[in-house]
Amino acid sequence: MEKYKEIGLSHPIGMTLIIGPNNSHSSTLLAGLRRTVTFVRGFAFLNMDESLNLLKPEDALSGFFQFLRHQHDELKKTNYDAPKAFRHAVVSNLPKTSDQMERLLEFCPGLRLAYINASHGDADEAYNLAMEFREITKTNLFL
Repeated sequence: MEKYKEIGLSHPIGMTLIIGPNNSHSSTLLAGLRRTVTFVRGFAFLNMDESLNLLKPEDALSGFFQFLRHQHDELKKTNYDAPKAFRHAVVSNLPKTSDQMERLLEFCPGLRLAYINASHGDADEAYNLAMEFREITKTNLFL
């Protein structure tokens, strides 16, 4: 619980990350999810490309955690009677690096990652990150 308190949350949340090569339409998938899942209380959606344009790469994670805290505060305003107003975040285009992935796994050990396969070759950074995630977590990805 302490790791959640350090960014201003009082309870664990679930987290699903959608990554893929450039032009793999991960943001389009997020937009579709946002439209279809908005009625489910406690879900938050973020396209990190929108935020990363305003941040230095080394500040991306702190910006992400600020977003989580902001979403939690906003949901609590409208759902103040719900003990867990913010339950799950769905994020596209983060993590970008192995360091970010490790920090997110530390923050949320139940992290899920969906990789969108696009024919850009095995040298793509997103592909390598997805393979590293699969190795660390011993889980299957959507490939």
